[in-house]
Amino acid sequence: MSMGHSVANASDRELVDGLYDRLRGFAAVTAPWHVEPDDLLQEVLVRALAQGPLSRLENPLAYLRRSIVNLAIDHARQHERRRSARSDSALGDTGTSDQYPSDLGILSELSPRARAVVYL
Repeated sequence: MSMGHSVANASDRELVDGLYDRLRGFAAVTAPWHVEPDDLLQEVLVRALAQGPLSRLENPLAYLRRSIVNLAIDHARQHERRRSARSDSALGDTGTSDQYPSDLGILSELSPRARAVVYL
């Protein structure tokens, strides 16, 4: 492992440590109900770090937030496709989903992008 790579890793760790709580809160609001916010955030961080050091980004917080929204949208679409396929193949499926208390129910009906806007 080169010295430069070690420095980038230390820099990335500090950057993630400094942003983690804000990103975690954002992921909690943005994630579809069936996706754990920590899993969503971890997936975003792994993908971002695979592209290179986070320190290369002009605005890492904005980049990671946008990545969280995009990934949340992807997860929501995949879930909807699976749910639709199950309901198409299952006779007698009413298509109802889990019920949530009033405010959470309203938020769960919003798209990940809309929840992100409400959060911000």
